[in-house]
Amino acid sequence: VLYAHPASDPALPLAPVAAELDLALPVHASGAAAGEPSFVSGYLAMERILDDVRDGAYDALHNLTTHPLPLLRAEQLGCAVFTTLPAPGDPWLEPLLRRRPGRIGRFVAQSWTHRAAWSDRVSSEVVSLGVRVPSQPAQERGDHLVWAGRIGPRTGAHLAILAARTVGRTLRLIGPVDDPGYHATQVEPLLGPDALWLGDLDAPSLRRELARAAVAVSTPCEADALGRFAIEAMSEGTPVAAFDQGSLRELVDHRTGALAPAGDVQALAQAIERATRCDPYEVQEQARRAHAVEGMVDRYLQLFRPRREPSLVVARTDVAALPEPRGPVSARLFQALRCGDPVAAGFDTGGSLAPDDEDRQLALYVLLTLGQRGFADVAIDRDDDLGCIALRQRL
Repeated sequence: VLYAHPASDPALPLAPVAAELDLALPVHASGAAAGEPSFVSGYLAMERILDDVRDGAYDALHNLTTHPLPLLRAEQLGCAVFTTLPAPGDPWLEPLLRRRPGRIGRFVAQSWTHRAAWSDRVSSEVVSLGVRVPSQPAQERGDHLVWAGRIGPRTGAHLAILAARTVGRTLRLIGPVDDPGYHATQVEPLLGPDALWLGDLDAPSLRRELARAAVAVSTPCEADALGRFAIEAMSEGTPVAAFDQGSLRELVDHRTGALAPAGDVQALAQAIERATRCDPYEVQEQARRAHAVEGMVDRYLQLFRPRREPSLVVARTDVAALPEPRGPVSARLFQALRCGDPVAAGFDTGGSLAPDDEDRQLALYVLLTLGQRGFADVAIDRDDDLGCIALRQRL
């Protein structure tokens, strides 16, 4: 059941109260204060939603809002509560973590950088953003560039225009205006035949624009960027030139594009030129391995499955627990080992093992160690698990 804005896809299983939820979404983001009508209405709407969850015998609630009530009522809902972490510094979550540690459910980060930004306050599982990946890249591409995002100081559209102009390429900008003052003073004066603002496009139109561009340009100006635009571009086979901010350093490498120091227009122009040399098929394949929506769904289902103690876990003081994972492969493996879940035969290792790949090297080390001394938080019989043996051989 999806409790969501009434403009959501009607093909989805929307809950009856969805029509009221527009008032209950991140109220602080719009500047609403406690006591204002919009805040109170949103609070009451969220109360009704959570009452419905409590009475609905659900297995899990996945909370993607920044409203405080799902956290405050996590212990009363009768199901596991998972909250996707917002940007660090969230005005609702920070105080709740200080005042109610361990009592507001479990948390999900959308990248390893995102997880690290919260690691001093809360532990979280990493589930990378997932998108639908077409079967192959578009066959016809232009030589223009594309930029997409909410237009405001945080996303730096004017810097993308300057970089595109430096390399002599047309830039097509897509997205709504978040900050009219910024748009009027920083973006509009730079628009022209080589810098076109297309406004806010629907999802299919955006995907078509991404698929036809030579390079997607991403210019985040703050360190909490998650890089969804970059993932969507790569899924279409479009390489990315981006500032080295937030999660983008996890997403973009020499196979998928190029990075530039944050705020450096000249370096971004050089990154654009390097990105044009990427193979669209390789770009798309990297997106498929790391960010296909099917993998994201599998990971969430693994998290939502009720925790159960493996039958052969025994108290041991002579060995250490599993180490911290270093990436998606080790994270999925360690989660399965701790929960006693089977390691699937089709476990995606993301390709061949490279000597400098810490994620898969760590996964292989753990699989080898299971048959020697083992780990304190893993059942003692897992070294004979056929899934573990198959994965070890593949790595």
